[in-house]
Amino acid sequence: MGAVSYPNSNVIDFVTSRMIPLQVPADGQVAKDFRVGWTPTIVVLDLYGKEHQRTIGFLPPEELVPSLLLGLGKADFDNGDYNDAILRFNEVLSSHRNSGAAPEACT
Repeated sequence: MGAVSYPNSNVIDFVTSRMIPLQVPADGQVAKDFRVGWTPTIVVLDLYGKEHQRTIGFLPPEELVPSLLLGLGKADFDNGDYNDAILRFNEVLSSHRNSGAAPEACT
């Protein structure tokens, strides 16, 4: 993903404006704490460090952004921020309707 997805301008814009990215060594303590057994693994956490979504394996840029957006919506939903969750799920459906994340955003 470091050669294709992460350098993509849409991915960069999304991640830098909406998330706090952290890349950790696969053999380090943080990876062990979050049970990372395969790379790439992307874990979407809330502000409290609670996991809300995990993606394992390569995602192209056009799938990575909606997957991350879905993860943020799940975090909002799980934390009771239903209006924000609806906004994020609707964004997946309106801007990324052909993505693999779209069907899950409908639920």
